[in-house]
Amino acid sequence: MTFYDAEPAAEPTLAGDDYLPGTRWRLWHAAVVVVVFMLSAIFGIIVVSLATGADIEDLTANQQLGILGPVQFLGGLLGLYAVMQMVGERSPVRAFGLKVKLRDWWALFAGIGLQIAAGILLLVLALLLFPDSEPPQQAAAELTSELSGWGITLGFLTVVILAPIYEEALFRGLVLSRLVRLMSPWPAYLLNGLLFAAIHVVFDPDAWFASIALFPLGTALAWMAHRSGDISRSILAHMGVNLLGAVGLFFGDDLQRWADELEQSVQAVARLVGFG
Repeated sequence: MTFYDAEPAAEPTLAGDDYLPGTRWRLWHAAVVVVVFMLSAIFGIIVVSLATGADIEDLTANQQLGILGPVQFLGGLLGLYAVMQMVGERSPVRAFGLKVKLRDWWALFAGIGLQIAAGILLLVLALLLFPDSEPPQQAAAELTSELSGWGITLGFLTVVILAPIYEEALFRGLVLSRLVRLMSPWPAYLLNGLLFAAIHVVFDPDAWFASIALFPLGTALAWMAHRSGDISRSILAHMGVNLLGAVGLFFGDDLQRWADELEQSVQAVARLVGFG
């Protein structure tokens, strides 16, 4: 499956100019996309506040994550489309390497593995840095426990599908294609990962602790995209990362209750058969 009906390109070399050669981006194009992303959030907040009559600080979790989340990321995709029009590009494949290939299915599970590794890293750091307290939580993480019904569905789809497509097209498409023309590959990967982590802190200062793991994640995704010549693998890997994180955020309490009930059932059976 691809978003562009064309013959598959030959495997690219690792020379910087061979990565996404169709469009010569500048970093200010990325700034335009981020501004549209921010304006979309502001627009969504104003519309929801006017529609509900609620102050911004009184918006519910469903309204913030279930409505504003999709609006913001759809706005980001609109920003990507806008910069394509600015440079006269019609194909998102040429512009950002935006495609998803079924043969890259394994990258989804690679992303899940990356998320597990990131979780272990943050757990170790939390024990070292916050031995007597909880580490800072991202704002979205604090709201997920209050979601219900359609808010859970839309929030989950935003985190697992919309966010990876937008962020990969921006960071591993537009930004990385510029960085590998300014420097050698590995410095470009590292700077790409740093920018990826930093933008999350800009939008949510409480995300600084989680951003420690986002830096190596972003670096790994940049390496994956550059090696393959498009962002198919990095999109799927990013979806895997977010999928595991979203399951924990959106369904963590339910899973914990299920695990507790299962443990109690096993213990009851064990007592009946004489092992308890």
